Amino acid sequence: MNMLMLAVAVMQIAEPIKVDGHLDEAAWKGADWCSDMKRFEANDNLGPIARKTEFAVLADAKTVYVGVRCFDPDLARLKGDRDEDLWGSDDVEIFFGPTGSHFDFYHFAASPASRTTHASFASGGGFIHPDPYAPTWSHACAFEKDAWTIEFAIPLSSFYMTRNADWKTEWVFNLVRTMNGPRELVSWSKLESGYIEPKRYGKLAGFPVRKDADDFAMTDIRLVGKCLEFTAYAAVPGEYAFEVAEFGTKPVTVKLATGRNTVKVPAAYPRNGRFQTKFRAVRASDGAVFERECPVSVDLTP
Repeated sequence: MNMLMLAVAVMQIAEPIKVDGHLDEAAWKGADWCSDMKRFEANDNLGPIARKTEFAVLADAKTVYVGVRCFDPDLARLKGDRDEDLWGSDDVEIFFGPTGSHFDFYHFAASPASRTTHASFASGGGFIHPDPYAPTWSHACAFEKDAWTIEFAIPLSSFYMTRNADWKTEWVFNLVRTMNGPRELVSWSKLESGYIEPKRYGKLAGFPVRKDADDFAMTDIRLVGKCLEFTAYAAVPGEYAFEVAEFGTKPVTVKLATGRNTVKVPAAYPRNGRFQTKFRAVRASDGAVFERECPVSVDLTP
């Protein structure tokens, strides 16, 4: 399958977007909107797509924003205080590959009818998940007269599984929408039968390059005795203060060298189990903050 090259570009903006689900900022109105969505090849016999979907991508120096407008004549089934299964509800899913390669990608999903969201990182064409990826990102949904809308805001620092040396301005990209009542599946890239088909994803040009100083990652996280031990990759050497929210006993300041470092932070968990744990690092030289979450398995049995 030849790689799809589809004519949509990322628009650069100077000011951050307010993430409230309403696509009413001037930046959205002036963006390059795309409505060229396609059925999966397995569903080509179903005829024209009944409900229109359009999206645009913006970026400032720190964040990528994706705005999506999902037209639907029956918005009542999505409104109200709902919490459906994410994978069974109407949703939008986005796939990014900052290296420009189809080998690895990030996957984000959200829905107006579910409080659950999804974020993951996959390598090996989608078959390998080398880290329990849990970045800091946000989204919001809103309703218009005949459509529901969604804004995604993903900081460049949240693509922490990709090193700056491999970063490109032209990314592998795809956006898919799941619709119910009746059910329809549509994709920007022409897929065969499923969402995880990275070799078929297209590309978008114009993504920003993350600042070299912000190439930072906390990975390989595990509990060893009474300490959380992990690898910290730093592009900028110097002192960093590490803090584990809720389960950490005290912040720890560590002097990191350029590259990979081993960091240990004291922790105290109340019992055995699996705990979603928030990690935070602050660089002393400029106050830059790096955050992520990670599930930590705890077994306090002697």
